[in-house]
Amino acid sequence: MSVTCKEGHIVVAGPADGIDFGGVTSCMTITCILADKSKVAAHDAIDKRVRPQIIYAIKSRVTALNKGKVERVIAAGAGSCWTPFLQSQRELWEGLKKNSPNLAKLTDMQALYQCAPFLISGSQENKNKFLDILKRDLGAAQTSYTNYDFGRIQITAGGELDLG
Repeated sequence: MSVTCKEGHIVVAGPADGIDFGGVTSCMTITCILADKSKVAAHDAIDKRVRPQIIYAIKSRVTALNKGKVERVIAAGAGSCWTPFLQSQRELWEGLKKNSPNLAKLTDMQALYQCAPFLISGSQENKNKFLDILKRDLGAAQTSYTNYDFGRIQITAGGELDLG
């Protein structure tokens, strides 16, 4: 069986269950595989955010379950839409414009170019920073991130990433 995790939600799946995030275009998904092989997952979207913040929501749910430590974290999603701190590209752009009114005059394509260096997909350093944040904040020894801009994201019952 697969548990569906919609945009803006967090779910818990048992050891024998997978997770289906559905189709993604600008989303970020994060799944924790716990010691008993159960899973806690969240699906962050630019327009439907996990509250209060995706990593804190996951950590709070993991703590409440009290099923042992996080063994692995699997993140997959559009690295071109998120900073390593999981600020959306839209939030980043709004902040940049506030600090420099001249940026407000740029076209959408020029704005994307301005944001690119700050996003997960902007550099290996940004990807590593994102993985370090997941490791530190979720307490996992093993973390992985797969950049996936468009398609279906699932986690199998065995705890493996399935893109399709």
